[in-house]
Amino acid sequence: MAAERAKKEAAEKEQEVMKQKLQEQQQQMEAQKKSLEENILQLKEKMEKERENIIKEQTMMLEHKLKVQEDLLNEGFKKKADEMNAEISNLKNMINNAKKDASHWIEKALDVFSVMCLPGNPIVRGIESLIRKKK
Repeated sequence: MAAERAKKEAAEKEQEVMKQKLQEQQQQMEAQKKSLEENILQLKEKMEKERENIIKEQTMMLEHKLKVQEDLLNEGFKKKADEMNAEISNLKNMINNAKKDASHWIEKALDVFSVMCLPGNPIVRGIESLIRKKK
């Protein structure tokens, strides 16, 4: 009778310890998820700023080339002005492309990466188990 009670108490204690470990793991996973989401948000913001800077630089180059073209036309250099016109068209296309879809593929890649890196993901668990085996 005493052995049964001791066995039952040991099982209950072990179950409580397992429950506590599970709770700690869940809290740890939530903290990792929150950290990952914050990092992804910061990365998206950084990439958006970089895209805006690129557009700003390209716009400044465009304005400069337009001014040079105008000066060339005023001085009678038609051929050179036509060459500048081709460069200007190219810059306009680059700016439009940067405005349209520069961040779409980046956002998709970050979204996929964030899902793959979530704690509890089978891929992450598989990689973690490989890392643990090497240690």
